[in-house]
Amino acid sequence: MANKAFTLAKEEWEDARQALNSGELQVALRLAEQFTQQYPRVCSGWTLLGRIHRRLNQPDEALDSFRRSLDFASPKRHPMILANIGTLLRDLGALGDAESTYREAIHLLPDEAGLHILLGGTLARQGRYDEAKAAHRKAVDLGNGDTDEAYLNLAYILRREGHNQLALEMVEKALEIDPAHGPTTDLHRELLALSELNQ
Repeated sequence: MANKAFTLAKEEWEDARQALNSGELQVALRLAEQFTQQYPRVCSGWTLLGRIHRRLNQPDEALDSFRRSLDFASPKRHPMILANIGTLLRDLGALGDAESTYREAIHLLPDEAGLHILLGGTLARQGRYDEAKAAHRKAVDLGNGDTDEAYLNLAYILRREGHNQLALEMVEKALEIDPAHGPTTDLHRELLALSELNQ
């Protein structure tokens, strides 16, 4: 009986996740709210509800949901929930709070490249480009997660600093990983054009 209930709960959570991914936000919200009412101690339900509220531009509700998720999560889940909170804070413009939240997540899970990429993006938004580059290079060194994103972010910073050849090298590394990524191909064309002008 317990296994049947678990299977049903998993299916209900998956229905809500699929609705979110397909852009049916009100359907996703209704399903996730039902899930958290029925299974209030399951952290993944609160995390999903937080993501839905964030997509609906409901930051207070999203933050409340993520914090409830932390209350019920095992310690190994804390870094990714903190990453969600950090991203919400970043999008609200609370860059200092986002930075400290990402750093807390990295303290708990230092070898997750994606966390370093998120931190690097937030540092760049604060104009702290040397620290941002160090964060993205750490992500590249770790080699897990979206390494192409780290290379692209490095390229943006290097271009901003006038190091167009180095930026081009970073873009080409990103394209080796994902040759069809639109922003990367756009920056690649721009840097190639600049390179030709300077010859």
